[in-house]
Amino acid sequence: MSFSLKMFDSKMNVAVVESGGVGSIVPHSHDFVETVCVTGGRGEHVIGDRHVKIEKGNLFVIADKSVTHSIIPLGNADEFTILNIIFPYEFYRFNYYLLKPEHVYQLGEIPNGEALVRQIRAEYAEKKWLYGDMTRALTQILLSEIFRLTSVKRRKAERDVSTQKQNTDYIDTAIRFIQTRYDSPISVDDVASACGVCKAYIQRLFRKERDTSIKEYLIKYRIEQSCKYLINTDHSVAMVAELVGFNDIKYFYMKFKEIVGMTPIQYKQSQGGLNRE
Repeated sequence: MSFSLKMFDSKMNVAVVESGGVGSIVPHSHDFVETVCVTGGRGEHVIGDRHVKIEKGNLFVIADKSVTHSIIPLGNADEFTILNIIFPYEFYRFNYYLLKPEHVYQLGEIPNGEALVRQIRAEYAEKKWLYGDMTRALTQILLSEIFRLTSVKRRKAERDVSTQKQNTDYIDTAIRFIQTRYDSPISVDDVASACGVCKAYIQRLFRKERDTSIKEYLIKYRIEQSCKYLINTDHSVAMVAELVGFNDIKYFYMKFKEIVGMTPIQYKQSQGGLNRE
């Protein structure tokens, strides 16, 4: 089903339609931009096979002629109310591609959002002198604020993606450094230097991304490598400890049992290795 702006208002180029106790709105497309404010209850906005939950205080914009969407009330349909502000694409010179139908805004996050919607509703309903000019002007302000907010969110998302990629690179560098240098003395300062960041930053980042500290990761990796030596070689436990970077045999025994659950000799025997200290 396709809707046309002429079905609502053929003179003003802006129409404000308020619906109370809305039942399901059938799937449809339209040749105008539709801004939907949920003024009561809760529902679901269906865009193709995507279902987006909506509730009182939400706002979304349909600005794509190819989109077919519908609105379904959830819970008590009598409580579900919406306010539609509709106008032709050519009425405002905006880059509508920035507005995605699945994006839901909170009226509270739009500067003066709640007040603007109230004013638009009042101007259109009361039809005082110059109400058409006022409705169009207020609608343009509302849309301008939505575009500003969208742009800010988009830039933040791009920065977040860039930061996450950079952080992933730092973690990958830290892990590669540890795995290639584990048999030598390594400090957190060494890891930070390899990553090109300060010690405090790489410590916080590593803990956040790997849920462990750099020191704990290094010890565990050394123990994992020692298990391979114990299984595949006839080296003594003391030599294995030295080969994987431990310079204190007692500390090696303690960490090995803590991580593996048995002593190095017990582990070697359990894996069919020779009992050699």
